[in-house]
Amino acid sequence: MKRSLLPLLAALALPNAVMAGNWVEVSNSYNKEGQNFIRWIDADSISRSGDWIYAKYRIKTEWGSGKRVKELKINCKKGIYVHDFDNSYVRTVRQKNGNWKLTFFGFGFDEAKYPQLEGTYNFLCK
Repeated sequence: MKRSLLPLLAALALPNAVMAGNWVEVSNSYNKEGQNFIRWIDADSISRSGDWIYAKYRIKTEWGSGKRVKELKINCKKGIYVHDFDNSYVRTVRQKNGNWKLTFFGFGFDEAKYPQLEGTYNFLCK
């Protein structure tokens, strides 16, 4: 019995070790088409450099498992959010009314509600 129990415990623990971290759900919302988006941030990955906060996050959708880890950076003072921060030309800027405005190479788009970004902002900045 002990021989078969040990490998079973090891097999159950392995996926948890790979996904280790302190994952906190910061948003659970639906888009206009009714698709669910759940966003988690790894609280253990949060770091600061000047006005910027860096963290790792995952998103689970109907077509994605939520296992892929991505990175973000956010400037709470200026309300600037950059996801996958290797591309700083694509930013989303928080407006005074709580909406967010996407900017791409200096071009701005319409403001909109982004529950995932607002949840991230509230978790990391407040």
